[in-house]
Formats: sequence, C-alpha cells, structure tokens
Amino acid sequence: MSLADLAKQQVITVPKSIVKEEKKKKKKDKKDKKKKKKKKKDKKKRDRDSSSSSSSSSSSSKKVKRARTSKIKSEKKKPKATKAKKLNITQQLDRAMKAYRWWESKEYPKGQKWSTLEHHGVHFPPPYNSHGIKLSYDGNEMDLTPAQEEVATMYAAIPLDGPQLGADPKIAKVFNKNFMTDFKKLLGKNHVIKKFDLLNFDKLRSFVLRERDERKARSKEEKAEEKQEKDALSSQYAYAMVDGNIQKTGNFTIEPPGLFRGRGEHPKTGTLKTNVAPEQVTINIGLNQAVPRCKEDGHAWGTVISDNSVTWLALWHENVMNGTKYVWLSASSGFKGKSDRDKYEKAR
Repeated sequence: MSLADLAKQQVITVPKSIVKEEKKKKKKDKKDKKKKKKKKKDKKKRDRDSSSSSSSSSSSSKKVKRARTSKIKSEKKKPKATKAKKLNITQQLDRAMKAYRWWESKEYPKGQKWSTLEHHGVHFPPPYNSHGIKLSYDGNEMDLTPAQEEVATMYAAIPLDGPQLGADPKIAKVFNKNFMTDFKKLLGKNHVIKKFDLLNFDKLRSFVLRERDERKARSKEEKAEEKQEKDALSSQYAYAMVDGNIQKTGNFTIEPPGLFRGRGEHPKTGTLKTNVAPEQVTINIGLNQAVPRCKEDGHAWGTVISDNSVTWLALWHENVMNGTKYVWLSASSGFKGKSDRDKYEKAR
C-alpha cells in the first residue's frame, strides 16, 4: 500500500467544543445580515415619505405665493380707458345704413316704390390728358389731335397676346377692322392714314407699358392718398336717401371711353365706346328734393324726371350695343330685399 492510500484512510478527530463555536458564529452572522437588510429597507421608506411631504408642502407654498402676487398685481392694475374707434365718412354711412329695417317700413300702393328720393347724380371719368407721343404710319410720324391720340393709345393698350389680338386670327381681324372704321371717322376723309397694315403702335405701346410700371411702383403714401380720394368720392356718390333712410348705390361712375372687347367672336369687338356727356344722362329724383348739381363745367343734365314707379336713379344710352345703362341701388338695399321677399312668398 502506498503512502497516498494510507493518508486517505486516516481519520482526523476534531474536538466538540470547536464545532459548537463555529455553529454559533454562523447563526450570529445570519442574524446580523437580516438586521442590516431591515435597517436599509426602513431607511428607504423614511426617505420616500419625507420627499413626498416636502414636495407637497413646497407646491402648496408656491401656490400661495402665486395667489398673493397675482392679487397684488390685480390690485396694482387699473382699468384702462377704452379708446373710441375713429370712423371715416364711408364707415359712418355704412353703419347708419345698417340701422334701417326695410321689412318694417310701410307698404306703398301697387306701382309706387318710394315717396322721397335724393342723391348726387353720377360721376364722370376725368378728361383725357394728351402725352404728345406720335403714331407712325408708313415710317413717318403723324400729328394727331387729342381725340385721335386717345383712340390710338386705346389700341396700343390692348395686349398683343390677349384674346382680342393674340388668341384667334379671326377675332383679331374683326377687331382691327372695327377699330380702323371708327378711327378713320375721327381722322376725316382727307387724312393721310388710310390702311391699318401701315400703322406702327410700338412707341405708344412702350409708353403704355412704362405708365403701368410706374403705377405699380407707387409708394405707400401715394397709394394711401389715392385711397383717401376714392373714399371721399364714394362718400358723396355711393349713397342715396330713400324715404329718409340711407341706401347704398350699386354703381355711380359713367364708363370711360374705350374699345369694346366682347366675348369670343363678337361682331362688335374693336368698336369705339364713345364718351358719355351729361346731356345724355337722365336723372330720377324726388319731386320736392333738390336736383343734383352737374359738376362738369359748361354742361347740364339732359333730362330730370320724378318717377316713383321705378327704382333707378339715372340712365344713359351707350353707342356700341345701343343699350341703356342704369344706376341702381345695391343688392343690400330695401328695394332688392322686398323684391326677393315677394318672390319667395309667391313661390311658397
């Protein structure tokens, strides 16, 4: 038998007192570990409780502080005096117009529309200002009268790529023919200009384009000034007094002269729309109301009537379609409202 085998077979005897002490030590270690774990848990719990209570107390204190500061601010703030909004003349008239309840107004006998009617008539476009730019004919510059120059400038203002001159050769042919017919009437029989094909509008076109660009490049001050002028004009002509109530008119300006365009292949396209003079205008006014003053120097209204069976304020005839143009009250007027109501009542 070897020495290794003998060593294995040896039995080592340990005293009983030592074994007992080791067991006691192990039990004590386990108890200490348990106590330490318990202490840690208790500490964590206490920390949680203290943090939640502190946060709630801080938030409540913050709320109290905010309430106090807002109270102080509200006490400090004084109510501001509201400034009255300034209204211009047209805004004042519009506000006064809305106060009228046409559905509560008295009903007139059949055929009568109003009892009293007062207005300022119609407004005429400004007169033409001559620019002095020549029209070329067969390579030569032509001297034109202001009336002839105005019509030539009207043609130069028609865009070359527009529906009249650029869309369809047929329309352009009719347009040019009608224009030349009316232009030759202005020129007279003995004038040099005879053929449309020899006319050159390049200089006039460049002038028209230059004027358009200048108009677009206006400053804010210039635009504001123009708006003020329009408002002043509107406050005078855009309102009428019907039975003592303010009513708005639909249109009040006579159309300026120009070349009739029409839609599509219109047989009258290119025809000259002539200027309307005050002598061609008929004014409808109340019997006991003042006749509006004609503001065109050296002119007077053609006819003044008092017909309460109609609702138009003025009329005139135009030369292209030989039709009649009217100045009516706007769609928001009592006449229109009553007319619509009667239609609904009849349909019902």
